[in-house]
This record gives sequence, C-alpha cells and structure tokens, in this order.
Amino acid sequence: LPGVAIGLGLVTIVSQCVGAGNYDDARLYTKKLIFLVIISHLFVNGLLVLALPLIITIYHLSTETAVLTRQVIIFHSIFAATIWPLAFTLPNTLRAANDVRFAMGVSVFSMWVFRIGLGIYLAKYTALGMISIWIAMIADWIVRSIFFILRFHGKRWEKHRPQPPILS
Repeated sequence: LPGVAIGLGLVTIVSQCVGAGNYDDARLYTKKLIFLVIISHLFVNGLLVLALPLIITIYHLSTETAVLTRQVIIFHSIFAATIWPLAFTLPNTLRAANDVRFAMGVSVFSMWVFRIGLGIYLAKYTALGMISIWIAMIADWIVRSIFFILRFHGKRWEKHRPQPPILS
C-alpha cells in the first residue's frame, strides 16, 4: 500500500515538473520518492516477517503449510522491498511524462512472457512446487525494472511531453 500511494503522488509531482519542462526536478523527485517507497516497504515487510510466528499461530497452519508460508512471505518481502518499487513506482514517472505506451507495452510483454509463460513452464517442468509461481512473478518484476531503469536513465521519455488541450 505505501508504494501504490506514493506512486500516485509521484504522478502528480512529475506531471507538474514535466509540464514546466523541468526534467531534472522530475528525475530528482522520482529518485527521492522511490527511495521513500523502498524505506516504507522495508519497514512494512520487516514487520510482516517479524509477525510470522503470530500469523502462523492465528491461522493454525499445519507444519508443512507453515513452512511454505514462511518461505513465501520472506521471499516476497525481500523482493517487494527491493525490486517492486522499480517495477511499479518508476513507471509512474514515464506515465506522468506521457510515455504511456512504453510503460504499458513493457508491462504487458513482461507479464505474458515471464509471469504467465515462465510460471507455466516452472510449474510443469520443475519440482519447485508453489514457489515456482513466485519465482516467475519476481522474474516479471526484474525484467520490468530493467526496462524502466534503462528508459528512465535515457532521454526518450522526455520527448513525450503532453500537449495542452485545444479549446474551441
């Protein structure tokens, strides 16, 4: 939740910077807010990992289910704090700069190839069990992050500045 909320705020801030033609500030605020997302996710996911014994006790999980729950929550928590902000907060900067097609194209491509395609492959052809789906999801996040970082560090997203509406 903190990442989604901060991401929505990022759209507004970056849109103002882009509208003013100030891409240096857009980059600066993007970096600051992504750092804030990382810190907030470290905090929230740290609390979640610390609460694991309580969570497992409350739900009266079997030993096997408790082991899987612990693995999934720790696995997800690590990547939610480190990769998720780059995969889901960073593209808000691109969207705010009207580079929507790139952000959408990367997201759809990555989801179909990695989250779905790799997920099916790992589930069918490896003995990883449930964790194979989580691996595919994290692979999707990593691929998105790479594309969005490369785009953000380039200048192409700066060329998609929105045009003001024509008033009749």
